[in-house]
Amino acid sequence: RAGEPLEAVTTSSLEALRMYVQAEQLFDEGDLLGSVALLEDAVARDPTFAMAWRKLAVIYSNIGGEADAVRRASTSAYEHRDRLTERERYLAEAYYHDNVTLDLEARADAYRRVLEIQPDDATALNNLAIHYGDRGDWDRAADLYVRAIEGPGRTRNSFNNLGIALYNGGDPEASLATLRQGFELYPLDGDMRAREIRLLWGLG
Repeated sequence: RAGEPLEAVTTSSLEALRMYVQAEQLFDEGDLLGSVALLEDAVARDPTFAMAWRKLAVIYSNIGGEADAVRRASTSAYEHRDRLTERERYLAEAYYHDNVTLDLEARADAYRRVLEIQPDDATALNNLAIHYGDRGDWDRAADLYVRAIEGPGRTRNSFNNLGIALYNGGDPEASLATLRQGFELYPLDGDMRAREIRLLWGLG
C-alpha cells in the first residue's frame, strides 16, 4: 500500500515485522521506551529475528541499559546472522564487534561492506561516521552524515551527529543551523533541542 516503505529485514513472522516497523517509527520520533517494548514483543514472536535483536542492542545502549543486556542482544543478532541478507549480516556483525569482541576495525570494515552493497544505507553511514568521529576525523565523519541526511534513509540521529561533527570540526554556526533544521523535522527530539540550547549558550 502507499505510504512509508517497509524495512528490508528478515523474519518468519509478519506480525513481528509490523512491530519492527512501528518500533523504527517510534525510535525515529524519539520514543525509545515505546520502541523497546515493540522490539521485545517482536523477538518474543520470532526469537531468530536478528535485526530486531540488533536494534534492541542499539536502543539498550542509547538509554543507558545494562551492558549485559546490550551484549546479549548483540550476540543473539550475531548468532542468527545465517538467516540474513548480506546487508543485514554485515550490520549484525558490526554491532557484535562493537559490543562483544570490541574489535573496532572489524566493526568499521563491516559498515564499509554495507556501503559497497547499498551506498545510501543510513545505519552504515551514521555508524561509520561515528567511527571516524571517535578518531577525531570530523571532516570525514561530517561527509558521511551529510550523505545520510541527503539520502532516502535520513534520520534524526544524522542531524544530531552532524551537528556534533560540525561543532567539533570548528564550525559552530553550521552546527547550529543543522540542529535547527533537524528540530523542524523532528520536533519531539528533546536531545536535539537541548544540544541547540547548549550551543547557543556557548556562543554567547
